[in-house]
Amino acid sequence: MPGKRPTTPGAPRVQGAKPMGFAEPVAGLSGRPARTAHEGCNSNSNASRLDLDTLRADPAELEALAVEDLPALLERCAVEHGRVAAIERLAHARLARELPTLTRAGEGLLTARQAAQRLGVSADYVREHGEELEIAVPLLDGMMRYDPAGVDRLRRQRRDRLPLD
Repeated sequence: MPGKRPTTPGAPRVQGAKPMGFAEPVAGLSGRPARTAHEGCNSNSNASRLDLDTLRADPAELEALAVEDLPALLERCAVEHGRVAAIERLAHARLARELPTLTRAGEGLLTARQAAQRLGVSADYVREHGEELEIAVPLLDGMMRYDPAGVDRLRRQRRDRLPLD
């Protein structure tokens, strides 16, 4: 028929999907050099036409894979799991760093004395250096207040720069 593309006999038909393979090498569990998931498989294998995104969209497609392709698929899943776990750890670490700022978001501006107490310096130091430390917030009436998020950020920066004994 005109307009129809030929298909490979036995290939799974996934609506709207183009043939996809494992684009990244899969390291062997035995320490062998990395290889693609479809290397070493017979030519009738469906591994070159299926990837994790396809299997996420339709897990039933797993049944179309040859049994010999399953170890390579499991290796690929382990690699993806490791990547997601690394991203998850980074997100948790960032949230732990930012949480003090988020919980104080509804907090009002600080006086020089309050900012000084958090920083462990004198109120005079905060008044003299607040603008260069980028924590000062000038008010319309000429008063100066201090941003609690900026004070917390400054505390974290100073804490991170302290030498470990």
